[in-house]
Amino acid sequence: MRKQKLMSKRKKDESNSSPEEQREYQRIKSNAKSPTKNKESRQQKEFIDVTEEEEIEELMKKMLSELRKDVKEDMMELKNEINEDIREIKNSLKIMKVEIMENRRKIEQSETQ
Repeated sequence: MRKQKLMSKRKKDESNSSPEEQREYQRIKSNAKSPTKNKESRQQKEFIDVTEEEEIEELMKKMLSELRKDVKEDMMELKNEINEDIREIKNSLKIMKVEIMENRRKIEQSETQ
């Protein structure tokens, strides 16, 4: 009921107005009724959302790529450090082996004397 009153009031306002105002009313009405305008604005919003999503996705891919690169570099550093430690341990073992051999000889020599 209230809607009908508003509509009749609007029609009265339109009929009392100048032809230019009537054209403006018609244009506003057609735009308000037009689903294409709403659809266009919705599509623009969806396009913006999709564009933002694509930008976020690209940024995430870039960050993930950088993280992978960093992890690879860290793994290589760790591997090199481990290999260096292994070399040092092997060298220490060789030195210890030589020292043990020398000590055995000394002991054997002292026993024979």
